[in-house]
Amino acid sequence: MYAYDWDPVTGGYVLVPHTAAFVSAELRPVYAEELMALGLNNEFVFDASEKRPLCWARQTVYLSRGEEIARVAEVVHDKPIKVIRVAPKKTVLQPIDMPSMLANPRNVQLMDALISATQRRLKEIYAEYAAQHDLTYIAFSGGKDSAVLLDLCHRTLPFTVPVVFSETGMDLPGTKEMWEDARHRYPERTFILARSGREALRDWEDFGPPSQKLRWCCTIRKSAPTILRLREIVGKPNARFLAFVGVRGEESTRRATYDDVTAGAKSSSQTNAMPLLGWGAHEIFLYLFRNNLPLHPAYRYGVPRVGCLVCPMATLRQTLTLRRIFPDETRRFEAAIAHALEHPFPTDAERERYIIEGGWRTRSSGQSLRQALEPPEIKREADGSISFASPALDSERCQEWLKTIDKRLTDGSILQAKIESDLVRLSPEPGHTIERKSEMALKSVAIKAMVCVGCGACAAECPVGAIVCVDGRVRIDAARCTHCLRCHAWQNACVRFHSIRYSGGTSMTLKGINKYATFGLKPEWIQILLETRETFSSTTRLGPKMIPAAKAWFREAGLIAAGTGVVPTVLAEMAERFGVEAPGLWEAMWMALANRSALVRWYISVAPAGQRLTQEELRAKLEDEGLSVASQRGAITSLCSLLKSSPLGAERAPLTVVLTRKGSTITALTRVAREPQSDWALLFGLYVMAETANRQSFAISTLGGGEQTFVSPLEAFGMSPQALLERCRRLAARYGAFIQCSFTRGLDEITLRTKEKTLDDVAALAEAN
Repeated sequence: MYAYDWDPVTGGYVLVPHTAAFVSAELRPVYAEELMALGLNNEFVFDASEKRPLCWARQTVYLSRGEEIARVAEVVHDKPIKVIRVAPKKTVLQPIDMPSMLANPRNVQLMDALISATQRRLKEIYAEYAAQHDLTYIAFSGGKDSAVLLDLCHRTLPFTVPVVFSETGMDLPGTKEMWEDARHRYPERTFILARSGREALRDWEDFGPPSQKLRWCCTIRKSAPTILRLREIVGKPNARFLAFVGVRGEESTRRATYDDVTAGAKSSSQTNAMPLLGWGAHEIFLYLFRNNLPLHPAYRYGVPRVGCLVCPMATLRQTLTLRRIFPDETRRFEAAIAHALEHPFPTDAERERYIIEGGWRTRSSGQSLRQALEPPEIKREADGSISFASPALDSERCQEWLKTIDKRLTDGSILQAKIESDLVRLSPEPGHTIERKSEMALKSVAIKAMVCVGCGACAAECPVGAIVCVDGRVRIDAARCTHCLRCHAWQNACVRFHSIRYSGGTSMTLKGINKYATFGLKPEWIQILLETRETFSSTTRLGPKMIPAAKAWFREAGLIAAGTGVVPTVLAEMAERFGVEAPGLWEAMWMALANRSALVRWYISVAPAGQRLTQEELRAKLEDEGLSVASQRGAITSLCSLLKSSPLGAERAPLTVVLTRKGSTITALTRVAREPQSDWALLFGLYVMAETANRQSFAISTLGGGEQTFVSPLEAFGMSPQALLERCRRLAARYGAFIQCSFTRGLDEITLRTKEKTLDDVAALAEAN
């Protein structure tokens, strides 16, 4: 994307002929409707009926001719958005001189170059990939990016390439009108409407409200209906699709790392092409105005992104704006949230605040829901059979889903099923047994027999079209099924169960998040611990407030055992052996802190790998959790101190977090996706995870999905499941007495020998890495 300078003459901006880095604050035009809603008509002079943009905004800052005129100071759920005027009162806001801005020679020249390069890339992608797919299409959502994408594709790609709109049932009013406008604007093209056969609010009831970690809505309401509709049109059950989508790298740090062609990002049946990846919002708006393309009406009211009416990823400001513009529509979904929650709110006002401020968005299981379900109870019988019991089992669903399992399990047995009300008994032929590693696939069948509602997710994922959903029931063609188990590969076997499952623990507590007295764990503290040992509590080498903070960090990092005074563990002894800044030591400690420290665990939960958050944004998240200002500041100061003082956030080769600094002050933190260097440290982390979860066996495909009882290496280090699988395979080959793997016939289970081996045993494996 290009950079830009302000043009005081036109009130617009002029592109600068050099590329800009990632811009976190997108530029957008501001209209009279937004200024009126904020009460700025009482501060500035402008025509309330003006249809042209009057100024610009970058996040919370409003700008006129490059100068700040106002900024958002406070957003509270039950009060009007508070805006502070910066420019003199009664400043006159003239409309942007759009024709002159668009005619600026630099804007014309640089936009021409950008458009030409994008069209060239469009042709290259189409020429290289279209023949490899059964159908190529242009995705349309009604937002500004999809409007630009459609116009560029229309000018570049053959008219045989259709346009597809997936109607979610949660779209903003006005989105359908944008779709109808596009159909009339480009009559040469075919327009395809995809939609789920289920009502949106019914899905909210069955799945629970979507959350930041449980975004079932994208799969169930958008991706799956699109794939199934296109397969129907193509007439091929294993059809593959090339989708041109309007994703831009400027929208997030994570998206900035994407390649412009990605296979399997949303569905194994689809390749996504993203020709606008390098465009900035300022270039998008130039293209829209230059070509007189329609703009979704929600943008005029200050909505920065057009998506769903109620979204777990929305900011509080966007939530409040949409409530004001579309009160009846948003309240339908807010009522669904209130109905789904089990929370006993003392007053209606408290319930409303929880819903509007988004407390529901942080859930990572079904524990906060009325309809939370526990997994089926598994029992191994004396005759070699196994049984699954649950009050929610459905025998018809069980018979269907058993068709997806190859009855000849890994030991050659023939599986017989007997279903009785709430019990499923699976028995092998005489002389055979069901191997323990096969239980994962059978448990998946039992889960689906409990909760399957024919949502279409598994049907869309099936590579041979063996799964069909009819009136909320799944029908499986046993002759066509290849037993690939891809329909079982969802986290916890089923999208719906993953969203409403009872994870067996309590919600993540923030109790103790501010117990470190603003201090972070420092390498020199570990050195003092090793030198003083049992007398650490009386050392004079640390201040009196530092000692309890250090002991809290030591316990949670695994350096001293709970209830033993100040006695260094074997992990601490490894620090003495290899140095207090050894990378492997801090990788092991990071996994321990991720599972035991409320502060570190909270940070990992709100900042996935690639996420950049400023200190103010982190404090705002803690404010949303109800913490006082003092607790917010103390917790964030402790977190920054931990990272700044240790190899975790070292300026050169940080282990977990890149720190943005202004002098000696940390202004922002960015999680990095990075595999741990040390094998023994990764094994130590797996043992900490097992200890926290009180389990020995885990399926890698179910890790990293927001389980509230433990944090896995996928979340702590940002590893991919495939990378963890390969590392576990290596661990099993190297430390067979500590870890075993079952990676055959679609299974991905690891078993940790926690009954025979302890954390001290794992720490004793430490090497100088």
